[in-house]
Amino acid sequence: MERFKEVAESYLGKDYEMKLNKAGDPIFVNKANTKRIRFDAKNPHGDSPYGHVETKIGKRWRDYTDQYRIYLQETPAPENFPTMKP
Repeated sequence: MERFKEVAESYLGKDYEMKLNKAGDPIFVNKANTKRIRFDAKNPHGDSPYGHVETKIGKRWRDYTDQYRIYLQETPAPENFPTMKP
């Protein structure tokens, strides 16, 4: 959990807040509401639990990583596990 906090603060800033989606999964959003980290663990839509790192472009949320779904560590990740875009 400490590692996640470091990553979240690095991407979102120290003032990020946590919200919950309809399934009760966490969504971490920066203060300006332009970046977020969200999870689909309780309802992964028939897949293994995963998360997204996203940035808001205009009115739409877009993936910040090269891959749409980032699989959680406890589940098998695809061979081409995403890297952060510069």
